[in-house]
Amino acid sequence: MAPWQNKHPSKKAALGAADVKYPEVDPAAIEKLLSRELQQLSFHDRNAIHEEIHGVRNNAPEETPGMVEGMLWQLGVELQQIRSKPAFDRAQALPRTYVNDPDFRVRFLRADLWNPQKAAQRIVSFLDLVLEYYGVEALERPIRLSDLNENEIKILKSGQIQLLPFRDRSGRRVLAMVSDMGFNFATDEKFKVMIYIMWVATSDEETQIKGMVVLMWPGGNAAKTFLRLPDQIEGRMFKRMLISIPSRPVAAHLCFPDTPIFQMVKALTMHWAGTANRTRTRCYSGMFRWSAFRVVTFIATILSVFSSTSKWSLLPPVWTVRNTR
Repeated sequence: MAPWQNKHPSKKAALGAADVKYPEVDPAAIEKLLSRELQQLSFHDRNAIHEEIHGVRNNAPEETPGMVEGMLWQLGVELQQIRSKPAFDRAQALPRTYVNDPDFRVRFLRADLWNPQKAAQRIVSFLDLVLEYYGVEALERPIRLSDLNENEIKILKSGQIQLLPFRDRSGRRVLAMVSDMGFNFATDEKFKVMIYIMWVATSDEETQIKGMVVLMWPGGNAAKTFLRLPDQIEGRMFKRMLISIPSRPVAAHLCFPDTPIFQMVKALTMHWAGTANRTRTRCYSGMFRWSAFRVVTFIATILSVFSSTSKWSLLPPVWTVRNTR
């Protein structure tokens, strides 16, 4: 067994490292897959994605009161047509619930560019997810900071997964995963925190319309101390989040050291992301300064946060808490 397979903090893997299953993914095959998926897009679609990644275009349609009202009605029809929706049905049986609030439902419509069928599936998946991680109260009211336990607050305050205290040059929120990117925490607790951060990030209308940028950039000694790969449990949870959270990732930047383990982390992330998100992902490998030079064309203010050395100047963790109340 490889050395990096011996460290797994997930409660779900408490049976031991030998029981943890690590998917086999070929990084070269993932690169070819991405190239093929981009080539299969029409010139118009490929150009639209490219421009939105750069922040010079927003693919969200213009909204009018009539359009919003009509889409909300269609969304209600689509929800009724879904047969298996246990958490949604349970929410409807509660004395009070926010699930029928137009503001709640509009979040999901914007996340799927006003496609009512996809938005309905996303609502059902989201309610199943928060019911599992937050309990029945998450069907009555939006999740909040007080729903996190002491360990989860520590994850939040660590700053390894945080919303940057500024937007990019196009006004989009930036979700940054830095240092060990949360891999040194229990999987269940880490994803519960990520659900909360993503929910709070989409609480304002501007983020719902413009989408979010994701930045994965391990720093400091991560290239030496990063000891394990994400396993299949984390992969399933990652994919589940992508189809559930009411956010629209318009771009993802993976800035990893050029080492074998991080090449595998990159390949696994791309593998689990799915076609829609994979075509919006840009990868950078190498030294800190080279990655910074390349990503700065997308997020012009990133370098004001990080030092010019190979070590991180991490944002004060309290900023994360203040921005996610």
